[in-house]
Amino acid sequence: MKIDWGIADRIREKQPIVLNLSNVVTIGKVANALSAIGASPIMSKGIDEAKEMVSITDAVVINTGTWTLGRICAGASRSRLC
Repeated sequence: MKIDWGIADRIREKQPIVLNLSNVVTIGKVANALSAIGASPIMSKGIDEAKEMVSITDAVVINTGTWTLGRICAGASRSRLC
């Protein structure tokens, strides 16, 4: 596998704003990694602010973690699916 190191240079030049909807286990590591490559991370847990946040960002990362039936139903209960 050949690594394109030029992508890191392009990220540093653009300094993109990246919205992260991440699980709590990785949130700090993801923020640190994005900062280290020159991006500006926004870490958010709130769905109520998602629409506004998406409109100001260059990218969105969704990390749901490991799904279990309990987590699916807990999330879906807000929309009355379970």
